[in-house]
Amino acid sequence: VQTGSMLQTKVLVTVISLGDLLNGLYLIIMSVYDSFIFGADYCTQQMEWLSGNVCATLGVISTIGSQLSLFAMTALSLTRVIGLTCSSMAAPTVVNKKIIMRIIAIVTAVFACSMSVALVPLAPSLEDYFVQGLNYNKENKVFIGFPNKEKHVRVLRIYENSPNLSMSMPWVDIHKKVDSMFTQQYKTVSWRKIHFYGNDGVCLFKFFVRSDDARRSRQTLDIKTGVLDYIDFEENLTLWLMLAINFI
Repeated sequence: VQTGSMLQTKVLVTVISLGDLLNGLYLIIMSVYDSFIFGADYCTQQMEWLSGNVCATLGVISTIGSQLSLFAMTALSLTRVIGLTCSSMAAPTVVNKKIIMRIIAIVTAVFACSMSVALVPLAPSLEDYFVQGLNYNKENKVFIGFPNKEKHVRVLRIYENSPNLSMSMPWVDIHKKVDSMFTQQYKTVSWRKIHFYGNDGVCLFKFFVRSDDARRSRQTLDIKTGVLDYIDFEENLTLWLMLAINFI
């Protein structure tokens, strides 16, 4: 007879397997792009790749896969700990509606947390925190490469003779000011965002940000209050705690 704990364990193991499957899918697609689509021409197409939708999609797939495994293993470990400490003398419970609803709630929470971690950095409303830079069309000789917010502000300070322009200027205002730099014959300047997953060629989520990382500049907005520093610390601590639980 299948008990409630057995069913919950099977479901969580299935979720872990699904996470591993997504990671395998990510590796297969990445190898196809590396070997057959780009090959030796990757350097000439690096800008388009890091700012493209395929890179962002692969980043989401790999992040959801890894987070599904991590959250599911955490839930599985907690289930075992609770079962050993709180129900050691109780008889195994049979599968009933209450247990099924609990399993559904756990799986829903695992998927919701995993998808939130993967998709929140791509939200347009949060671009000031997660967009690393812009990739302009080749005709634009003022901003070449992957200029970040700091480089934009420095150029705009010189162009507008306004040394007081803030480094925390929103990307929306930067777009408007850059458009105003060019004459009407150029129309609007085309650009593509270097999204959160465009930090390197393999489009992976970057969990730990170094002090010299370019994306660290997004903390300028609240550097005085330390709010974002606290958030980064809390996220890193939470990740380490979840990893520790799985090794207990």
